[in-house]
Order: sequence, then C-alpha cells, then structure tokens
Amino acid sequence: MAGPSQLLWGVALFLVFDLTEILVSIGFSEVAGHISYVQFQPHMEIEMKKLQAVRRTLSGASVEPILAALGEFVDVEELFHIASRHDGYRDGGCIAGQAVSSAVQDLFFGGRGGVYNDVDCFAPAAGHHFESTEVRSRVKTVQMADVVGEVDYEQINARVVPRYRVLSSSRMDKLNLVQIDEYARNKPIELTASILRSFDFNCVQVGIDLVERKLVWTPAFERFLATRQIEVESTHTPAHTAIRLAKKLGELENVYVDQDRVFRTLAGAIMRLKVAEAHTERGKGQKDEMIASLATLGASDPRSAMGTLYGQRRFGKLLAQKARDNELNTFTLFLAL
Repeated sequence: MAGPSQLLWGVALFLVFDLTEILVSIGFSEVAGHISYVQFQPHMEIEMKKLQAVRRTLSGASVEPILAALGEFVDVEELFHIASRHDGYRDGGCIAGQAVSSAVQDLFFGGRGGVYNDVDCFAPAAGHHFESTEVRSRVKTVQMADVVGEVDYEQINARVVPRYRVLSSSRMDKLNLVQIDEYARNKPIELTASILRSFDFNCVQVGIDLVERKLVWTPAFERFLATRQIEVESTHTPAHTAIRLAKKLGELENVYVDQDRVFRTLAGAIMRLKVAEAHTERGKGQKDEMIASLATLGASDPRSAMGTLYGQRRFGKLLAQKARDNELNTFTLFLAL
C-alpha cells in the first residue's frame, strides 16, 4: 500500500494533469441504518453474507461502551445536555466521525479502529432555522447538501437537497464542537442521518444521536466494515478530500482504496466546479484556458442549461430497456440469497 507522501504526490498529479474527464460523483439517497438494493462484484453471495453479519452486529451494539470509550477523551454526558452547558445551542445533534467509527470497530469488529485524534460533536444552534430560498451569495458559511440521483429509465438526473450549514467550529482540548443550522427542523434522528450522509468518506459515516441515544449509520458504513474499502461518498470539497484520503490511509490499518478511480472522481469534481464558477463574478478572472474554453462552449450550446457544460444524460430506448431488465434480474437474485 502506498504511503501518505506518495499519495499526496498522486493527488497533485491528478489535480494538475488529469482534469480532462468530467466524472462528477453523484450520491444516491439512502436511509441510515438500512439498505434496499446493492450490487457486488464477483462473489456477491459471500459479500452479502458479510454485510448481513455487519448489520446484525451494528443493530445489536449498545452505545454505552462506545460512550465510555469516548469518555476517556471528552466529557460525553455534557454533550447530551449541551443547551444548558454552552450558550447558543439547543439540545440535539450527534457525536460522529472517526472517533465513533474507531470505537465501534475496536469494541465490536476486532480492534481495527485505533484513531482518536478528537471527538466531533455536531449540535444545532438555538433560534430559527434558515430558509432554503436565502440568497446563496450572502451566506458566509459552509453549506451541506445531498446530490440525489434520479433515474426514470429514459434519462438520469441529479437533484440537490439542502441539509444544513456550518455556523462555527470550536476546539476545546479533544472536543471539536460544530454549531450547525438546519434548512428545516427535522426529527432528531433525521438530522443525525443528514449529518452522516454529508461526510466525505464511508469509513466515518456513523454517529450517536444525542436525543435518541442510539447508534446511527449509513449503508456506506456497513459496506466499509464488510470490505475495508474506503470510498468517497461526498465531493463537496474535492481537493480537501484528496488530502484527507492520504491522511486516512496513513492512519487506518488494513484498509484499501482504488486510488486511480477515486482521484479521477475528485479531479473531475474540481474541473466541474471550475467550469461552473467560470460563469460567476468570482470566475471572471479564470486563467485556465482549457476551463475558459469549455465554459464558453457550454454557454454557446443551446442544450446547456444555465451556461454550464453540457453532458449526455439520456439513455436511449435500447439502453433503457437493458437497465430495466438488469434491475429485474438483479432483484430476483437478491431475493434468492
């Protein structure tokens, strides 16, 4: 497995030289803690059995030993009563991220975690939530959203679903307290699920809900535990994610990643952001001739909505029928397992 320095060099090469393919990563919406439809490579039955075993273990896991493990680093109980301990917060949110993932692995999956750099707590701000119609250019905070893939067998589309925004982050010893604001007031467990889905890696998409006192996870986290394969689940910050990936591979033991595919995806996301940005005030000073020419091409193409780069998204009748047949065959095989 390549070391962190080699990976960082690989990141640089991809970001500079390999921006010729538009490979935008689209995440398909899933409900935390459940899974409905999954395809595996050649040993599907073996992988499905692993996945089912992982799910049973997670479903039966108590949060108390996890909280006890995290309690060695932070005052966990104060996080369950954060409104009375810290100004500007209301109770709720979750403890989530690498420390929770490490505790889950150490306690229930053979001690494969071991990384406790800090404990991340995401807590909602007191006061009213903000509206999704708020002018984006006036929001000076980080906003998180899901990009949901939608397929109707004639074409594939992406729909952006706003989740929350980060208002502030403060570090107190080992505690990283992140204050968030929601687009809409969700049920506590739904807010936790939204937070987990916004994380960039599958290996950290697990948390403890601070209202329900329950363990919550995504199907992507199940797949990580079953395969030890790190996947990028969100490309909100592709350059930062590439660097974080190198760091993860240096910290975590016995994990795998398809570096070429992952870095191509991140490089494609960066290029797509640059093309979109070329049509904004911020992008008027774009000096990359290739990006500028692609943006101009997209703007002059009548098929290109809002002046962005046009890409084929229709399947055609023949491929649409193949997609329908493939789903039926795969679903039948899934039921037979």
